Amino acid sequence: MKKGLLIIRRTRETRYSIASLVAAVDALLSNDFPIKIKIVDSFNDLINILSRGFDGKIFLAYSLLTTQVPRMLDELRHLNKIKELGNVITIIGGPHASGDPVGALNLGFDYAVVGEAEESFPLLLKVLLENGDPISNVRGVVTKADERYVFTGRPKPVDLNKYPPFAYWRNLFSPIEITRGCPFACKYCQVSIMHGAIPRHRSLENVLKYSEIMIKSGRKDLRFISPNAFSYLGDGRNLNLNGLCSLVEGLYRLTRRLKGRFFLGTFPSEVRPEHAAEEDAVKCIKGKVANRRIIIGAQSGSNEILKAINRGHSVDDVINAIEVLNSYGFEVDVDFILGMPPEDNVDMEETVRFMEFLTSRYKVRIHAHYYLPLPGSPFDVREPKPIPSHLRRRLLKLLGKGKLYGDWLKQERLSEEIVSLWRRGVILGFKGWRKVKVLKPSY
Repeated sequence: MKKGLLIIRRTRETRYSIASLVAAVDALLSNDFPIKIKIVDSFNDLINILSRGFDGKIFLAYSLLTTQVPRMLDELRHLNKIKELGNVITIIGGPHASGDPVGALNLGFDYAVVGEAEESFPLLLKVLLENGDPISNVRGVVTKADERYVFTGRPKPVDLNKYPPFAYWRNLFSPIEITRGCPFACKYCQVSIMHGAIPRHRSLENVLKYSEIMIKSGRKDLRFISPNAFSYLGDGRNLNLNGLCSLVEGLYRLTRRLKGRFFLGTFPSEVRPEHAAEEDAVKCIKGKVANRRIIIGAQSGSNEILKAINRGHSVDDVINAIEVLNSYGFEVDVDFILGMPPEDNVDMEETVRFMEFLTSRYKVRIHAHYYLPLPGSPFDVREPKPIPSHLRRRLLKLLGKGKLYGDWLKQERLSEEIVSLWRRGVILGFKGWRKVKVLKPSY
């Protein structure tokens, strides 16, 4: 039987997704499948492993966000040289590959895994190791065949309960993903495109099982991944109060028994304003969650912009959420994105004025972001709008008072770098997708 070595390049931004991806590979390929897994945290470590040689096929996998591409471009340019070090097959997955598979392949990758990878990635490894034909046997893959780009069709949505959220047997841990998918398709966001519009939830039994494993491993603080932390067991648009409260009560009993803590509605997730404005939901978490701050996503202080970007809530929903949360003792971090393509100076003025109003009246901090063009989002690679100098001064004033934080200044530079890569043809987005022939699956 042929042997395989899977080398996964891990970065700070992708450490959570890699913990779950390795769990999926182990779950589907099982221990008796002849493939070893090595995780490397630097390019030098990668070269060191390859230079030792391996008697079998080597798979080199990257999971990348578009925001990582500018800084990793020099490393990625060495892919063709890396292939000369052995029988190396290169694979890319993650949000960037899903939004821009042709651009990703042009960087030097052999295969791009599009969308959810828990089933398609391990199957791709298995088929390649057995010298099979991925185009005929694996969904969710874009590759180049006979001088054309082909896509094998989208895989079916993944059942979260089939896969562990992390590979604890390898001492790989991450926050537990409890919900995947979002019905809103906000135009700046890749989530709905990548994971679909119908939310899927990890069962309460499953959540508690892996929460207990995590605490018993010595990790006493539990955190969760969700596009909307209050949406558990709901359809994403409407609050399922019984579902949310069952999650909170179950975690509360577990963490009290095992002397742990759990955080909900804070990093790495947030809460939609209209759900945070539901008093019964806030009552449900009060006194049980460990966090005293809740993150809500406002994104703009202009109702016109909120409508234009498909947010599905209003400015009043944001105010209502803050008032309810403050009344129950929670301070609030409010996310805003500046520079989105539909904005003009009047819209940005409304947003900055709204920030000033909130920080003057409520227990609020502003978490400021700058728009990043993400291929595969509805906006795709549309360019950002610059922040006028007089508004920038007001933002810096809030920053100086400790009422605003965030990487918005760094994101301005990063946004320019992404736009530059798009103009140079390194990032293609929808333009690249138009070159892809979608095959009718025969399986």
